[in-house]
Amino acid sequence: ANPLENGTNIEVSVLKDTLEKAKGAFDAIALKNHDRALTPQRIEDLLQGTKVIRVESGSEKTWKDLLEPYLPGNIRAVTINDRYIRNSYQFKSLEMLLDFFCEIPHENGVEVVINTTSEDEEKAINHFRSLQIHYNNKPINIKYNLNKMSVEMPHYRRIQIKSKSGDCSLWLDKGIDIYRYENLQKPNFHTVDTYIVVERKPQ
Repeated sequence: ANPLENGTNIEVSVLKDTLEKAKGAFDAIALKNHDRALTPQRIEDLLQGTKVIRVESGSEKTWKDLLEPYLPGNIRAVTINDRYIRNSYQFKSLEMLLDFFCEIPHENGVEVVINTTSEDEEKAINHFRSLQIHYNNKPINIKYNLNKMSVEMPHYRRIQIKSKSGDCSLWLDKGIDIYRYENLQKPNFHTVDTYIVVERKPQ
């Protein structure tokens, strides 16, 4: 019997298409009439399309520690939506995130687009230009948009990743501002209490 049919309390994903794929996988097994090999790993990928990462306050986990097990390889494009990238601490957290994207396997570099807002446009532009110069010889190409706080720049904080092995979304409770720093130059940092929801769309 299909455990995902009516009357179930199993929470699979907030993505409707992921749930439908999982239901379809169970139906295909029951009917033995599928055109693609449904291995245990394939079924597990469908069922585990959504992962909640709990970030405990005070840890020294980097973006790589938190995200690497859940992200696809061969990424080609990243879009960061966070309306609150303004102060030096937030830009330092962004820099740590960009360092991590530089390490992920890719082909022909990664296009990174950052959408945010600013109370001081000149200061924000200087921050972003410094980032562009810093990553000029690295495998990511940074573009940014300073939007108005409106429907043009929604409140949610999200990172969208496009990859040859499947797309991925990261929903961030506190945006990229998940670190507190004792010294920006070293830096000494620790995480705040937050969570990240990872949604994978397997091929």
